[in-house]
Amino acid sequence: MSVHGIVLAAGRSLRAGTRKARALVQGESLLARAVATLRAGGCDDVTVVLGEDAATLAALVPDAHTVVNPRVDDGMLRSLQLGLADAAAARAAAAVVALVDHPHVRADTVRSLRERFVAGGATVVVPVRTGTRGHPFLISAVGFDHLTRAAVDRTVRDVIGELGPVAEVHVDDEAVLEDLDTPGDLARAGVTAVR
Repeated sequence: MSVHGIVLAAGRSLRAGTRKARALVQGESLLARAVATLRAGGCDDVTVVLGEDAATLAALVPDAHTVVNPRVDDGMLRSLQLGLADAAAARAAAAVVALVDHPHVRADTVRSLRERFVAGGATVVVPVRTGTRGHPFLISAVGFDHLTRAAVDRTVRDVIGELGPVAEVHVDDEAVLEDLDTPGDLARAGVTAVR
């Protein structure tokens, strides 16, 4: 059963003051780390959705397929739709969607999402830590079409909420709640900005 990985990395990272995809953690770009985590977690192929500086960023992940969101101002749903179109073209049974600014998520968390999906009965699977849902999340192929047809002015959360009950997987991984939006967030997470 093929599970595709998608990394959403098209945002401009304005609040962070640096392009987060290029920032480094332990000498590795956040973008390369996200791809590696999805692969180690059992994703067969990985698509990275990029925006500006796509050629520069694509060079950081030569083992991933890249697509460009030419309208990053449309928001995250547009990027997700592009990634899901790639997963659908690969005939994936599901896609694990990761955000580039969650660099410490463990591969076993991705594996847990995949295992819950394989067990059956879930269209959406999310990790939960201390009662709070986090990232990455998994979407079954039965939900791809609904998401790709949704109006891009909607939020990903709202559209996913229309797919029915969400299966929760409780994980011992605090990084699923990590969100690096500001220079202070990056510094606390041990992330070095790259200019």
